[in-house]
Amino acid sequence: MKRYLYVGTAIAIAVVAVLGAMAARLQWAASTPSRPKKLPAAAVWIWAPSAPLDFSPRGYWLACWVDATRNVDRCKLTDYKGNNPIYEADYSPVTGPNPVPETRLHLKPLECTTDLFVVVGEDFFPIARLEDGTVLVPTQDLGQSRERYAPR
Repeated sequence: MKRYLYVGTAIAIAVVAVLGAMAARLQWAASTPSRPKKLPAAAVWIWAPSAPLDFSPRGYWLACWVDATRNVDRCKLTDYKGNNPIYEADYSPVTGPNPVPETRLHLKPLECTTDLFVVVGEDFFPIARLEDGTVLVPTQDLGQSRERYAPR
């Protein structure tokens, strides 16, 4: 009888440990990760839709800065660790002077990725929305993006 008690206790402890580990992993995946040190302080976290059985933070870091040597705005989209740039390019405002000065380059936090991407032809490109309402788009697609985002 004692043996069954030990086995039952061991099973209960194992179940509680597994459930606790799963709960901790889910909590970690649902929290905003720390901004990677290699990204500018103004980088923002953008949540991606959840995926079944994926227990890592789902989303992207978006960072924009002024490349002073070339006098252009640059933006980069990375994974949650700040590694593996998903997209990096020169950006231009849909309207207004180019480049946007560093003092105005404050990204607007987005609720989800639906406001992050624009479709150009058959490709998706990330756009950057600034807190002052300025929309930055990849310079290579400026003409098509102006049609969509220019104020009317």
